[in-house]
Amino acid sequence: MASGEVCLVTVNYRGTAGIERLLESLTNLEGLQRLRVVIVNNGATSESRADLERVVATYPGRVEVLYSAENLWYWRAAARVIERELADPVPGPAWFVVCNDDVVFTDSGFVRTLLTLDPATHPVVAPDIVSAETGERQNPLQRREMRRWELLTWRLYFAHYYLARALLAAGALTRPMRRWGSGRADGAARLSVDSGGEERIHAPHGACIIFARSFFERGGTMDTGFTAYGEEMSVAAIAKRLGLPVVFSPQLRVLHGDHASVGAGLSREKYRLQKEAFHYCLDSYGDLLVERDRLVL
Repeated sequence: MASGEVCLVTVNYRGTAGIERLLESLTNLEGLQRLRVVIVNNGATSESRADLERVVATYPGRVEVLYSAENLWYWRAAARVIERELADPVPGPAWFVVCNDDVVFTDSGFVRTLLTLDPATHPVVAPDIVSAETGERQNPLQRREMRRWELLTWRLYFAHYYLARALLAAGALTRPMRRWGSGRADGAARLSVDSGGEERIHAPHGACIIFARSFFERGGTMDTGFTAYGEEMSVAAIAKRLGLPVVFSPQLRVLHGDHASVGAGLSREKYRLQKEAFHYCLDSYGDLLVERDRLVL
């Protein structure tokens, strides 16, 4: 049986400013003794090791740093940590909070609130992610699967880099840098008022996704077949395949630095990674990502 603890998994790459802000925000959390932090230092060098060790030395809670000479990116690094935790014969944490290093925890009761949730009914949790730049609420990323016209729009977007830039400039995509999601409020499967305004959604925003240990014990996985930008689509599809709900829980709030990790704008490299992830997820999970009977082949 899992312990009543939370494991927060994040990554560090090229600079420690984000990790410093993240760890500082964690020091204000109630129940800090029930939180364990694991940081993966991607592309580790002797210099980055020294910088990161200096930062974590001042953190009053439990923290572990794993060093990888290879850049595992975000999702692969997090998956490696969770695989290790699940393989440990000693009962591990009940919850895994996977987040970018540009997230800060502004709610002092975050850990306490998370530990009150029922893992059986909350295998995947989407917290209330607020943009530090715009104040926009970034969850739910997708309340429902893509419709036919939305899939066609994204196929057009990924047809060519310059076409993608033109579509973005024209505002032709709903919340264009929000990966592949529409984020619209129609068709929401809302839960009871007593649940704090929670609702069952299709896909969570990838900046911070919370997994109950039960998600993995019931067959859930973290797909690492892409480099970046496939977190939301793959989690949504895997949960749907297993019949497990993804729950938006607004009582859990974090602040997101948006482009601090990947940069603003659409570079050719970012576009390439988005395109690869989109086609990978569509090839792997197409029937789970598009509304039934609306799949475009």
